[in-house]
Amino acid sequence: MASGEKAVRLPSEGEMFGNDVENEVANYNLCPEKSTNANLGFNIGPYVFHKHSISVNSSMFYRDVKDMIRRAVSADSRDVASFENLNSVMTYGFDAEILYKYSNLVQFNFNVSKFNALFNTEYDASGARYSYYKEQIRNEPSFKFSSGLTYFWNDAIKKKARASIYYNTNYVGRFLRDWAGIGGTGLNWIPTQFVHDLGIAYTLPNRKTTIALDAKNILNTQIFDNFRIQKPGRAFYAKITYAIF
Repeated sequence: MASGEKAVRLPSEGEMFGNDVENEVANYNLCPEKSTNANLGFNIGPYVFHKHSISVNSSMFYRDVKDMIRRAVSADSRDVASFENLNSVMTYGFDAEILYKYSNLVQFNFNVSKFNALFNTEYDASGARYSYYKEQIRNEPSFKFSSGLTYFWNDAIKKKARASIYYNTNYVGRFLRDWAGIGGTGLNWIPTQFVHDLGIAYTLPNRKTTIALDAKNILNTQIFDNFRIQKPGRAFYAKITYAIF
């Protein structure tokens, strides 16, 4: 399947007027974001053989964006952010997903994303050439993948009850905190992050009540957001869900 479009996105309320809770200040000069987009994708499957099932989905994309609206940390204070327009950004890449199932017992999925988001303005208003022309824009990882493995136990402990145990991973390749042409050999990289999660859930026979226990970032890996602000390390959660209908 293929598609193409021209789109215009207006700045949101928070992008233009700021958000005190998120330490984001206003920028009343934001322009609408305009883009030309093209997509090409395919779906294969699911192919079923005996108790096995497998499907593959993939898509390629191209984006030519003018006045891209992006969150940016203030040059005066790393604790304050605002939104800015990037004159021109060209993005292209692909996403792919594989989904495997065995009966009603095991499910495995793998997702991968690789894309380049390149600063596509060669000269500034004074005619000087940008040192990061055709380089990856800052604060934007270009390679990610994730996977999930789940085991289902039907009639667990009691008839009609169901338990599930899952193991998930999430990988983000290293990417630049600042522009590629700034800093010489001392570039400010946000390091590679590889996070592992474990969890278990138990649904009672009435199929309305589920008790879940989750362990996030079990290896206590140091992880960051796109602006190198550190996220919480290892954490444990418990949740009870009840479905009314």
